[in-house]
Amino acid sequence: MPQLLESILDQVRLTSVLDIGITAVLIYWLFSLIRGTSAVRLVIGVSVLFAVYFAARLLNLPLLTQILETGAVVGLFALVSWRAFAIGRRCVDLRRLFSAYCAFGVGLWISLQSFVSMGVNLGVLPTKGLTLPLVSSGGSSVLMTCAAFGPRSSRSRSISTQPRPVPLTPISDSTF
Repeated sequence: MPQLLESILDQVRLTSVLDIGITAVLIYWLFSLIRGTSAVRLVIGVSVLFAVYFAARLLNLPLLTQILETGAVVGLFALVSWRAFAIGRRCVDLRRLFSAYCAFGVGLWISLQSFVSMGVNLGVLPTKGLTLPLVSSGGSSVLMTCAAFGPRSSRSRSISTQPRPVPLTPISDSTF
């Protein structure tokens, strides 16, 4: 038994313990950051993540580096999809249903294609031949994704300048 314990302690390095500790604190911090969302907190959070990433690269912490790199890719695709759905919800509020359907379609398209591509990369889904949007080398895929982002960006710009509509109030029976 002492040999086993000695063997384990020989393999544990200070950088490994530091890597696991920083990763645990960072994950806890991210979950607590998600509770209260606002643009300022998002910018501060991304800035801190960049600083932690570069510190992890300098200190040669492979686990934390890998988690941050993977989280950045997944987070960017989640942000693009979330923004498309937010534009769609705003278009529904403004009663622009065609624009809403287009925005929801682009968001669903990007999120499902990203999900399938990442699942194939992880080996949990069978190979389908889909490219990762805006990343994989495939001229037609990148071209069509950019062509879908153009009208979506135009809708986002046009709806951001309009005031929110006043919600309709139901007519009560006492008014008649």
